[in-house]
This record gives sequence, C-alpha cells and structure tokens, in this order.
Amino acid sequence: MRWRSRLLSCAAVLAALSLPGVSAFAGDPCADLAMTDPAPDTWNLAPTVAPWLGKLESGQQASLMIIGDSISVRADSYNWFLVKRLRERYGDAGDGYFGLGSGFTAPNPAIDTRLAARYPQRLVRSESHTRIALLNHPREEPRGTWAPDGLFGIMWDDGWLEADFHGTRARLYYIKRPGGGILKLTLNGQPLAELYTQANQISTGVFEFETGAPDNDTISTLRMAPKYGREMEVLGLEMMSDDHGLIYHRIGRGGQGPDDFLRSVNKGVRRIYENLNPDLVIVMLDWAGGDDAKAAYADDLNELLDFYQYCMPDSRFVLMSHHPFQADIAEQVPVLLQIACERNLGFINLQNTFPDLEAMEALGFIEDGVHFTAAGGQWFGDYVYDLLMGTAEACRADVNGDGRIDFADLNELLDTWGEDDRADVDGSGLVDFPDLNMMLDAWGACE
Repeated sequence: MRWRSRLLSCAAVLAALSLPGVSAFAGDPCADLAMTDPAPDTWNLAPTVAPWLGKLESGQQASLMIIGDSISVRADSYNWFLVKRLRERYGDAGDGYFGLGSGFTAPNPAIDTRLAARYPQRLVRSESHTRIALLNHPREEPRGTWAPDGLFGIMWDDGWLEADFHGTRARLYYIKRPGGGILKLTLNGQPLAELYTQANQISTGVFEFETGAPDNDTISTLRMAPKYGREMEVLGLEMMSDDHGLIYHRIGRGGQGPDDFLRSVNKGVRRIYENLNPDLVIVMLDWAGGDDAKAAYADDLNELLDFYQYCMPDSRFVLMSHHPFQADIAEQVPVLLQIACERNLGFINLQNTFPDLEAMEALGFIEDGVHFTAAGGQWFGDYVYDLLMGTAEACRADVNGDGRIDFADLNELLDTWGEDDRADVDGSGLVDFPDLNMMLDAWGACE
C-alpha cells in the first residue's frame, strides 16, 4: 500500500526532526536550569505523566500516590479536589493505601457533600487497650519507622480497632515480630481470618481478602483485635478493585520533611511500596525542621528518592513545590528543579501561582498562614489538574498508552482507518485524516 508507506515515511521524517539536539547549556545544564529566573511553571511534565495518563485515557486502571506533609493530607486540601476531578473524568477504581492511624480520615463535609460522602472512612477504637499514631508529629521510634507514613494502630488485651472502607478487595499490612500472637479479623460482623504474627524478626505481613462488596461505593467494616490479648500492630489498609479509573494512595505526615521520611527506609516499608507499585508519584516535601534540615534538604531528598525509585522502579515521579506561604519556601524551587533535571523527573512549581501569602489570604484561600481553606484547596486542586490535563491533550494521540507517540500508535491508527476505535484521537466517532494530522503534529510530544 503505497499511501501507507508514504505516511510512514512522513512520520519518520517528523520523528527525526523532533529529536533533541545538542544542549545549549554550558557546564552543568541542570545547575544552569535551576538558576532560571523566573523558574518555569513546569518542567518535563508531559513525558513524565504520559504513561499514567495513557492508561487512564485508554480506559485502564492507573494509580496516583501523593507523598507529602500536611498540605497533602488535610481534609480540605488540594489532593481531595484533584482526585475528585480525576475520578469524574476517568472513573473510580477505588481507594488505595491509607495509614491506620489518625490519618485514616475523610475530607471535611463542609467542602463538598458529594466529596465527603465518597470518603466516609473512619477508624474507631475501643475505649481502652488501644492506641493510634498521630499524623502531625515526627514518627515514633521504632514503631513509626515500620510504616511508610509513620502511622499505625496497636491493640492489646481486649482492645480493638475498626475501620470502615471502600473496595471490592483489600490488603491489610501488619507487623510480625518475636513474641507475636494471633490477629483476629472480622469483616462486616463475620469471621474473616486469624493471622499468626510470630516471626524471628520484625517484618511486614500482608493479608489480601475479598470484601464481597458489589462496587466501590459500598462500605465494608473490618474489625482487628488480638485473639489472646498479645499486642498486635497494624499499619495500613490498601483498598482495591478491578475497575477502570483512578486509585489514590495517600502517604502523608504533617509538619515533616525528607529527613523524617528517611527514618522509614527499611525492608518492611520497601515491601509495602513494592505492593502498591503506583503509576505516578507526586512528592511534595519541604525542609520542615529548621535550618539544619534546610542545609541537608537536597541530600536528604535525593537519598529518599533513591529509596523510592529502588522500591518502585516502574513508577514515574513528579516533584512539586509548596505554595508561597512564607518567603524562604521559594528557596526550594531551584533545588527541586535541579534534582528533577538530574534524575529526569517531572516538576510542578506552585510558587508561581501567587506573589505572596497576603494575595492568597485576600482571596480566602488560607486559613492559618499555611494551610488551605476549602476554597484554596479547590483552586490549587484545579490548578494541578489543569497542568496534568494539559499534558493529556498533548499526549492524547498515544493511543496504545505506552507513554510514547510512535509507529505503534500510527500503525494502530492505519489498521483501524474508518472505524470507531480508540485511535479516534479527536473524538469524532471515526478514525480519519484529522486524527492522523493530530498524531503527526504530536509526534514526539510524550517522549
């Protein structure tokens, strides 16, 4: 077919023209990039998020993990609004990982009743013989170091914890240790399992189970208790399904930076991250902890990213700065930008959104000099969503969702010419020349 060969040749020329040339930077290009003034709103974002968005755009399941401080966990923050919009667009594959401590919470009902109704998670405990880790403190030694977010719950004697959650399947992460006993699980009032927690050394146990829920909007209740009174420790609950759409993993710890998260670099936490295996990870951590933490910020963040990328080698990472709530927080931008460049990660710069704290307060976006009001959370959630969706438009021609616009996509378009297929890039209901033109125009955009 001469016309098809001619199209392939044309695409090859376009692909060649899109290849990056010799760097215009002298010396260290990443250090030079970090000194750009003003810093860019984003850097390397489209190719970083392309595989994740490709899955969502093609009707598959894809997961998002947000690792952050209180800005990424509070009930009225940007993350809930971002996740809400992504689910409205791509579908809801269920909730992901939440720590079984004070972080097992829901958005504030005052934000949006529909949003809050989607997250009725609650963690209830007996009046005695139980304790849960708090969200806004340095992680407790040694218990908090066994969890990715430092959150945990412990029970002894006749104590118990009870979690309400969504999902047709779930995984419970718990601690096995010398002197362990039996962890008794009850699901919706019915016996589920008895887990032996005895081990020669501290390790992470994983128990996967079906909930029997017909969909991701149905609540299940899991009660956890020691069978014979010995102390039991649970870390987190991962909620899952086989549905298409977004899964959201939340790894957050209020008021803490990379130095605190580095305390959870160990085999047990690695196992949790390996199981979660997110498609996209947004990391939003500043140098909480004062001048010493600021001086070590770049080294600590690089060391933490070494661990994350070792545990999650298939995940794509985006570094995101904080909003301009205090003057010196802008100093993190060149650090993040240089690290993103050196490691080939994506970067989002929230410092460029407003000139200062007063500008955000004037709009009612900040409630205490740092954290978002519901209005602020919605604005920043929408802002990050728009940045991600901007890359989605650029990468829409990645019809097979592999993160590249290349000959595989072109061949699929040609093979389904005249049909109503996923290669219908412009959504007209027919694969035709406008789709071909959009693909050729976007050639190389997601690489």
